[in-house]
Amino acid sequence: VDTRALYAQQVSLRFAGFGGRKKAVAGTGLDPWMSQTVTRYGEEQAWFSLGGGYAWDGDEPKYKVGATVTYDHRVFHRKRRAHHADPSLEDVYDTDKLHGYHTGISLFEILANINIDLRDQKGQPSNGITLSAFGGGVPEQDGFNYWRYGFDNGIYFNLYKKNRVLLLRTLFEAVDGDDREIPFSAYPMLGGVDRLRGYKTGHFRDKKAGAVTFEYHYPIHEYIMGELFLDV
Repeated sequence: VDTRALYAQQVSLRFAGFGGRKKAVAGTGLDPWMSQTVTRYGEEQAWFSLGGGYAWDGDEPKYKVGATVTYDHRVFHRKRRAHHADPSLEDVYDTDKLHGYHTGISLFEILANINIDLRDQKGQPSNGITLSAFGGGVPEQDGFNYWRYGFDNGIYFNLYKKNRVLLLRTLFEAVDGDDREIPFSAYPMLGGVDRLRGYKTGHFRDKKAGAVTFEYHYPIHEYIMGELFLDV
């Protein structure tokens, strides 16, 4: 059994629209589905999760299955950090087309999940496979109703002496349903420290998001590993 709780205030989150290539200046009321102008917004979130499942095969289990129920409450507002040069979301986009922005969200979500870890070791694996997959959704609540599913898979190849390793990683996440019943905050994102590195967190956002990563791990010093990577 696993329980988690979170309360957070974010004063300057990134929002760059859902597509298109058109840039614009503040005050234009752009359609967020037709533009890719970088803006900022604020968010207050209270989140609680209750999960249960079963794990087996070893002291550090290789297989886990379970289900999780989460409650997610969020309120959105203008950015509150002046030193970011990006304009506030409301000054650029037509926020009536961002479902949930004005009303906030208070949603229960139910997900089933499975985790498989067949790596030779956890710290610096040299071969093996990992797989995490989930599926479920939000039953109809306050005009919102959608499915969410995805996976994250890694395959490690030992190239030389277990310290020169190639990692092939693929990930995919999606929400499915009527656009009018999916809050804008639920859309999968790419960018950040482990999903399309080189772009800032939340740079790309859409109903379906996926990435493929190639990594080459090599030793630099006794306690330092290097990594070359390509993300697509």
